[in-house]
Amino acid sequence: MPVGVQVKTKQFARRFGSPRPTETAKSLRRNVPGVQRTYNAHTRYVKSILPVYRVNLVDRSTEDVKNPLGTGESRMAKLAAAHPLCKTQKRLKANMNRKAHFHYLDHASMGRPTRRTLERLHTALSDLGTFASTGTLETIRQFEALDRARERVAKFIHADPSNILLVGNTTEALGTIATALPMSRGDNILMADIEFMGATVAWRGACQRAGVEIVPVKTEAGKVFAEQFAARANSRTRAILISSVQEISGWRSDLRAIGDVAAKSGAFVIADGIQETGARTVDFQELAADAFCAGGHKWLRSPFGLGFACIGPRLLDVLQPAYQGYLALAEPVVGWDRYMELPERTPFDLPSDRTDAGRLETGGYPNWLGAMGLDAAIEDFQKLGPERSWKRIKKLRSRLVAGLRELGIGFLGGPEPPEDAYAGMLTFCLPGGAAQEKKLLEEMKKARVFASLRYVSGIGGIRTAVHESNSYADVDALLDVTRRFLKKPVRKKR
Repeated sequence: MPVGVQVKTKQFARRFGSPRPTETAKSLRRNVPGVQRTYNAHTRYVKSILPVYRVNLVDRSTEDVKNPLGTGESRMAKLAAAHPLCKTQKRLKANMNRKAHFHYLDHASMGRPTRRTLERLHTALSDLGTFASTGTLETIRQFEALDRARERVAKFIHADPSNILLVGNTTEALGTIATALPMSRGDNILMADIEFMGATVAWRGACQRAGVEIVPVKTEAGKVFAEQFAARANSRTRAILISSVQEISGWRSDLRAIGDVAAKSGAFVIADGIQETGARTVDFQELAADAFCAGGHKWLRSPFGLGFACIGPRLLDVLQPAYQGYLALAEPVVGWDRYMELPERTPFDLPSDRTDAGRLETGGYPNWLGAMGLDAAIEDFQKLGPERSWKRIKKLRSRLVAGLRELGIGFLGGPEPPEDAYAGMLTFCLPGGAAQEKKLLEEMKKARVFASLRYVSGIGGIRTAVHESNSYADVDALLDVTRRFLKKPVRKKR
């Protein structure tokens, strides 16, 4: 057994109260002949559950979803129950389930992939080591994974596949558009003063080179309204950058109203949709946005380095990419495999450019594994049903809102935002501000309740993000920690 595994095995055994493996072996050899096999089985079991404990890939079972208290038997318990275990092993299993349990309320930072998504990726990686064909044919099969992901994304957001550009993340999508959009000196770009910094970073270089000003639009209490943009827009406004759901306040903007403002000045609406896609149903045709960008690693629960940009025809027609990769080329009539074999081909006699959003592709070898992850993750949502998922999120969020009100705690976007003004996020604030919220966050971590502390432009608090995989028990755990924290006496400084 490798030394690292031996150390982790010993630490694990000590943590959960079972004897050290070396001590167990000595007692077995001394008292009962021929039971080395039992010890070996015990060691194998501990080694097998170590990665489960460390990664803790928790999938809520059907019973968990139906039972608001989340008391259904966990997948981990069912998995362990399938093996014949001795009493010691059963004790280890019970301790592991108790100590490894946690409450994840941080999907606005990163979504937790489902078991099915991970299994599909595990299979793909395994197949990669055993394929029996030429590298070209294997690469073409990987290209097909991107085509499937593009089709899946388009169907998910009610768009045409020709408008879907697969990108590494939201910032890359925004940067691709920024560097491809023709701009003139004196133009301006409008951006809310509470936007995620990725938008500023993605656009500042292109704007500086073109002599274009990024104009901050003042918002109020984390709420974004079309009137705020109307007050700053003029005939030189080239684009309005807006998050469909704000990353701090969770406020969901009225993109149609903002689109009306943009139309008066001929500007484009470019939306960052990462905090909405996967939480609420997205219909690109109804958004009145010229571009809608989202990484896969948050609410879509696909943290494998691939997202998308859906670019409408009006914007797509004017974009001029600063550079392209060969994936921006249309597939030759004879196919890529045969084309690469042609003696007469040269690096200057290229296939024609693609006519869809793919003409903005900048890479060569694609992130096919990320495409498989995104495809599988969205398929999970489609099987569950986006409306059913949103209904579940609303119930959990409402429970959290009610609990915070009982504790006298306010939250951004309150007191009673309409349903169309929020998604799955809720950021609450304590009277002591960021310093007190930081202390509460530390208490939450100790209780294995995970959320984030976020601020921008003077507003923020503890940001929670419930998903359909959460249970009422997760929400109640957060409220219990907060209740105990607020009851603690404040120590006065001498």
